[in-house]
Amino acid sequence: MTNSLCAYIRRYFSRMLVVASAVVFIAVILFGESYNFDTKFPEIILSNYKDDYFGFSVLLQQGTTSVLIASAVKGNSTFEPNSDGVSSGVLYKCVLNGSKLCSEYGVDHEIPPKFNFAAETNYELLGAAIDGGQSVGDPIVVCAPRLRRKLKNGYLANGACFILNNSSLTSKNGEIFIPLLDEQSQFFDNKYLYGNGEAGMSLHFVQEYSEILIGAPGVLTSKGTLIRYQLKEPFQPYSELANQIERVSIPNPYYFSAKLVEYDSYLGYSSSYGVFDESKGFWYVAAAPRAFFLKGKVFMFSYPNTNEQSIIVHNEFVGEQMGAYFGFSLASFKNNNNTNVSDLLVGSPMFSLKGYDEGCVYYYKNDGQAQFGDPIKIFGDVIPGSRFGHAIANLGDINHDSYTDIAISAPYESKEGGAVYIFMGRHFGLSNKYSQKIRGSSIDHNILALGLSLSSGLDIDQNTFNDLAIGDFKSGKVVVIKTKPVIKYFGYLLPDVAELGVAQNIQFNLTFCLTYDGSSGIVKSVETVLYYYPDPRILMTNKTHTVTIKLNNFYCQNLSLTLTNNTINSFATPVRFKVNYEVKDQSGSDFCKTCPITDQGAGNSMYIELPFASGCKNATVCFPDLGVSASFDPNLNYLVIGKNSFLNMKVTVTNSEEPAYLCELILKIPDNIEMRRIANKCTQIESELRCFLKNVLFKNNTIEIDFEFDLTRLTYFPQKNLSFYLEVKSSGNDTNEDNNKINLDLPLKVESFVQINGESHPDQLMYKDMIKFSHKYTFVNLGPSPLPRLDFLVNFPIKIKTEEFVLKYSLQSAIDGVQVECDQFSQDNPLKDDDDTKSNELLEPVKSYFQNTADFNKKDFSLDQVLFINCSKGELITCKTLICHVNQEVKKDQIVRLDFSLEVSLDTIKKQSEIRKMIFYQTAVSTRFNQQRYSNGTTTILMGYSSSTEVSYMIYIVGVLIGVIILSGIIFLLHKLKFFRRPLMEKLVNTEEITSVLGNDSLESEDEPFD
Repeated sequence: MTNSLCAYIRRYFSRMLVVASAVVFIAVILFGESYNFDTKFPEIILSNYKDDYFGFSVLLQQGTTSVLIASAVKGNSTFEPNSDGVSSGVLYKCVLNGSKLCSEYGVDHEIPPKFNFAAETNYELLGAAIDGGQSVGDPIVVCAPRLRRKLKNGYLANGACFILNNSSLTSKNGEIFIPLLDEQSQFFDNKYLYGNGEAGMSLHFVQEYSEILIGAPGVLTSKGTLIRYQLKEPFQPYSELANQIERVSIPNPYYFSAKLVEYDSYLGYSSSYGVFDESKGFWYVAAAPRAFFLKGKVFMFSYPNTNEQSIIVHNEFVGEQMGAYFGFSLASFKNNNNTNVSDLLVGSPMFSLKGYDEGCVYYYKNDGQAQFGDPIKIFGDVIPGSRFGHAIANLGDINHDSYTDIAISAPYESKEGGAVYIFMGRHFGLSNKYSQKIRGSSIDHNILALGLSLSSGLDIDQNTFNDLAIGDFKSGKVVVIKTKPVIKYFGYLLPDVAELGVAQNIQFNLTFCLTYDGSSGIVKSVETVLYYYPDPRILMTNKTHTVTIKLNNFYCQNLSLTLTNNTINSFATPVRFKVNYEVKDQSGSDFCKTCPITDQGAGNSMYIELPFASGCKNATVCFPDLGVSASFDPNLNYLVIGKNSFLNMKVTVTNSEEPAYLCELILKIPDNIEMRRIANKCTQIESELRCFLKNVLFKNNTIEIDFEFDLTRLTYFPQKNLSFYLEVKSSGNDTNEDNNKINLDLPLKVESFVQINGESHPDQLMYKDMIKFSHKYTFVNLGPSPLPRLDFLVNFPIKIKTEEFVLKYSLQSAIDGVQVECDQFSQDNPLKDDDDTKSNELLEPVKSYFQNTADFNKKDFSLDQVLFINCSKGELITCKTLICHVNQEVKKDQIVRLDFSLEVSLDTIKKQSEIRKMIFYQTAVSTRFNQQRYSNGTTTILMGYSSSTEVSYMIYIVGVLIGVIILSGIIFLLHKLKFFRRPLMEKLVNTEEITSVLGNDSLESEDEPFD
């Protein structure tokens, strides 16, 4: 065999090997992950006392004999026994050598007399938080947030922390430090400041920056704060804490913005830290899970220069649901070992999805400059009441793929006895699908709530793979689970021929070689089982082998293979040979720290396909002429972002010359879209798709492939086209490479329509000297595309002639609870748009609105009845314009709200205008996108405006006198007409006169009625 033929064979089949391996690689990434936490042989440490909450907090330290440090916050110390039997908390050191022996730490509570501090340790919750160095003998910090200061009439729960200089020593030692000790700061503004601050509810030792972070959620009536101790030198054993502290920062929440946190927000309930922008340095993270109407907030911030200043907030994250406890747990982590910036995880264990308290973790992916897009929601098995996200732990890299892995607990999965989910880091970030679920019930049926606490990942058995401690204080147990080493197999299959002839009794040889990546060095050799899967046309009997592969060595085997006699009838189909391999099961009675498992993400098989004779003029190489073309739907001239959820592409590959063997299509897709379906013979690595088209494409033959892309994640971005790159290859030497590759562009278009609604509150008012009202507007993106931003103007009358009649005004605008920046409009601060239209033209729709409104109302009201105050009256009315910038993407159906409140002086209007029965006060707003202008306005009607000229009292007096004179005249006239005289009655009174007039008979007659 010539050297050129050997080189061709190697190049020819190495390409096939890459394709085959890639298929397996992608399939495994989609359907399987590494499962290297060994749950068969956990080490379970349990408390000797009932209901002492052993395992409330846990910490691992590595050494020749590694240890577990765990707290029992309701335990009673034997060093300082409480005569009343009241628990104060106990800290234990447990040796991890199988003995399960634990010894109690003596935590020295002695307070120097100079502090004049009488401590009450009952129910102090010693061990509520623990942190410290990673090695046995390093110092550790333990906190007791309920340690109280005795007063004459009660107690103040200041909280305290203790530094134990050497974790190896359990005798009574350590130093107490009380951050909220200052006597003058216990109360502030008639409220508790340091009093009841409960310092030590959360704790972090930042070793690389020599700092200690202590959460104090009770400060200032539970607004809360995060305390920082900056040490003069790295954390190490020392005798006097005061000599080590360089600075203590305790930002006073009184000086925080009112919009930042409210009372009972619990800022400092959980905390974290990290570098989120290399140019900005080190930042801190603290959660306030009851802030913002119980939805919760998380702040990424820096400390101010003094405690009498607000923290400097760089990013603010807000929860979605009331009572979901957004920020109950936090974890920052560097996804890739090669980067210095961190991503952020925020736990919300009471998040409800289908039932109640299923829990959720928000994953905020960092773009490298502390910019975070919409969070990715991570769930467990979505079981009601499980509280997924109760605890989050940074495991480090547990499978040595250079990406950080994460553990998240759901301790109240009752049927499982609690659970801990393992999520693997990938090149794109943290996977939102868990790779392993550790169930409490599978470890010990007496475990009640596995995952109430988690340690960070740490290698405690010296096999270079990090292990994990999981606490369940309800059952008083801590479970230590170790990891198995992970190896990655790789190798090759190499035939001795490039193609098979068409004849009887065809024979050929295969060289199979395999080794493994053992970069940890802990696995010196691997017992491996090989499974051969030959093509049915190959005669082979022994198909299973067990071999030993040594570190840094290839195991190779030469296989002599023979094809059956009936092969000639199926020469069009290549001959296939596949090899699977796996680590031999070496289960024993105890954990084996050097027994590996296969990283399934790297694949566990390889195969080759050998074609039959090529039919090319040259025996060693073919000269095809491949061409590729592609098209979208003929009716699709451009793509509207947000309108379509999928996109179809048809690709056509042709060959106009000699047969093309092992044809492969390479398709590079834009980052913003994904494949909706991946064909069986296609594999995807990041944004590149590789498709194995056909073993052989003969002259003048064509292959068509349909691709379907998912556009649901396509949002606005600066590029104006979706650009696809296509390339077709084969194992031969193409005669014309110009038609082998193309770039296909599909224009993008943004179509969005903005609906503006406005209303007045109230819509009508009776006149007063000063009146207050508000105009509320909503801007709705009707879609279909998201708006990259939204800027709008607010135009309102402020002066009548030369006098200002608007005494006060305030404007508040927000989108999903995030405030929108607004300021005064000017040419130096124009409205942003994508054309060159002058900013002044934006006011034209507003003026048109005012004019149209005025014209319409004039039909119903005469000019002497109504005074219109709007911005269409240039001479009489002076207006003011405000501009607001929504500096974020506004999605379809998302609403921007605007609340514009005004206080107007009617006295000023009266002095400067004619008398009217009604006043129409009008404001308007406008915006523009894609050269479309939108505007609307709102009117408040002021009723009852009339002349206030005073009537003279003399008019009233004269009127009354005239009335009296007229009445007197009428009475006199009636008197003269004898209206008030009663002749008949006078006759009845004088009987004698009656008799003389009528006669006696008439009076006494009974026959005639009295007339």
